[in-house]
Amino acid sequence: SLSLSEDPPVTIAAVDVESKIRGLVDDVTAMTGHGLVTLERARLITRDSGADALSEIDSRTGDAAKLTIYVGRQVRAAGKPAHLAVCDLLYRHGFAGATVLLGVDGTAYGQ
Repeated sequence: SLSLSEDPPVTIAAVDVESKIRGLVDDVTAMTGHGLVTLERARLITRDSGADALSEIDSRTGDAAKLTIYVGRQVRAAGKPAHLAVCDLLYRHGFAGATVLLGVDGTAYGQ
């Protein structure tokens, strides 16, 4: 069975155009230090594009990317909890939103 961790995980996910996401990768990795950062291709679906966006599988410019950051709840950056600092960074760069998921158990530093 899983036991409660002293530093349960926090996950922050943001989706936007690839150029905007890539511009944040260095800042986010510098802020989080011991966290895990992933960068994935994504399909950004809007009210206007709807299901049509799903059929447009091509490599045109402006494709979306998903940035996911995993940090412990106790990790701090810029004098505040890392997940808040990352969300502040996303807000300053014009992201409309981000999702923060607080975990109840997890691993830190391989344990």
